[in-house]
Amino acid sequence: MSSVYIPGPGGSLNGEIITTDLFTRLTATPMEKLSVLASYRYNDRDNRTPMKWYNMVVDDMTKQGNTAAQALDTIVSPFIVRNLATSVKQQTGALEGDYTFLPRSNLILGYDWQKTDRTFTEVDDTKENTFRGDLRHTSLDAGLLGSIGYSHAQRRGSNYNNANTYHQTFNTATIDDKSDAAGLPNSAGCQTALAISYGSCQWDNNPNQRKYLYADRDRDQVRGKLGYTPPGLSRLTLQVDLGLNKDDYANSIYGLQDSKGWNSTLDFGQRPS
Repeated sequence: MSSVYIPGPGGSLNGEIITTDLFTRLTATPMEKLSVLASYRYNDRDNRTPMKWYNMVVDDMTKQGNTAAQALDTIVSPFIVRNLATSVKQQTGALEGDYTFLPRSNLILGYDWQKTDRTFTEVDDTKENTFRGDLRHTSLDAGLLGSIGYSHAQRRGSNYNNANTYHQTFNTATIDDKSDAAGLPNSAGCQTALAISYGSCQWDNNPNQRKYLYADRDRDQVRGKLGYTPPGLSRLTLQVDLGLNKDDYANSIYGLQDSKGWNSTLDFGQRPS
């Protein structure tokens, strides 16, 4: 273990994050009425901020000393912790086909893929696959443009380690940890309900708790859009969007297990003459 700063991690964070972002897209028209689009994005947020060990300030009532050998009335925090430099790397791919089956009527089918790698979190990586379809129609005479679509997304992660962040933050020599590498109890004393507290087992959360942003999830979404341009007023546009979604966290015993939501927007546009 490197030098310990008492108290606090030092006078400056010396933060450094290297961000890399790449994007490429390919379009093709293999048939008269069919267009195909493929895209790929790579985004890497490489956090190179130094991680420093220091004595954690427990509360504002506890005296903080400079060395462990000071007088008894000067208390030094028993917890040695460090800041975590969390890095995130995300890859996203998309494949889409647009087919004109009737004049000004299109069927759009697509597939999206996303893989996210993280450090110092409960999961090392998550993968999400999304299948989507949309119907779109434009009526030039009436000045209307409408679409309706549906998508189903499935996100799955690597083995969930509830205690990973806790283990990475604290110096294990200063905590009485009774959980195994997966964050689950490994002794009989940790099987009781009271063991969830910090009194007997040092867990950051209930081992069966799942954070919704990392947990396995199935998402169904329905969306619709209606746009209107008054005849003779081509510079004026009005558009209404509505989306409904339902999320299912079926593999989460505790925490968020399902949710429903909706969103709506109203846009008004006027182009200058």
